[in-house]
Amino acid sequence: MPTGNFGDTRVVLKTQVKDGDGKIVFSKEEVFSNLKKSGILPQKTVTLEYSVLLETGKRYQLNAGLSYQVEGKAELSMMTRSVEIEGK
Repeated sequence: MPTGNFGDTRVVLKTQVKDGDGKIVFSKEEVFSNLKKSGILPQKTVTLEYSVLLETGKRYQLNAGLSYQVEGKAELSMMTRSVEIEGK
């Protein structure tokens, strides 16, 4: 992932954590691209872990989105998730 012979094909994972006031406390973007040698091989699983310091007892909104990008074409959203989490 990604695959194809259409130039620079990419899968982009965008992760963001916001506090209760809507302020961004963490943001990260991961790009998976065969041209950049960061593609993921078929049947392989990749786990990404991020260390984020959150205040104990405070509520946060975690948003993640996965999109497919082909050079010169519109971005295609593959998945979005939004969950509320609590600092521990």
